Amino acid sequence: MTTREFFEMIVTGDEVTEVMKQYATKQIQKIDNRNEKKRTTLTENQTQNNKIRDAIIEVLKTDGEQSAKTLSDNLGYSTQKISALITPLIDNGRVKIERKKFAGSTTKVNVYSIVI
Repeated sequence: MTTREFFEMIVTGDEVTEVMKQYATKQIQKIDNRNEKKRTTLTENQTQNNKIRDAIIEVLKTDGEQSAKTLSDNLGYSTQKISALITPLIDNGRVKIERKKFAGSTTKVNVYSIVI
């Protein structure tokens, strides 16, 4: 049975047959398998972002507290990308954020450091 035949039988109000039930069960299993694969397999972007997060952690461990701009300069990614990727690290308690004013500056910036 094709998907089209299945839907046509439903639309025309045909009685639900054993064949239709088997087909629906098979399709549900395919959907479940696809969804499970999506849950357990990281995309290329997710894998790359995890590597960048690991690099952020390493830089903060090695060099101490830094702003997103400094991290961006050190790691070679945009400040926006660093800020977006550091947020989950803050949320799960691996990195802390403080507002600090640096010498010669009139504004405060976010400074990140590793949580010990």
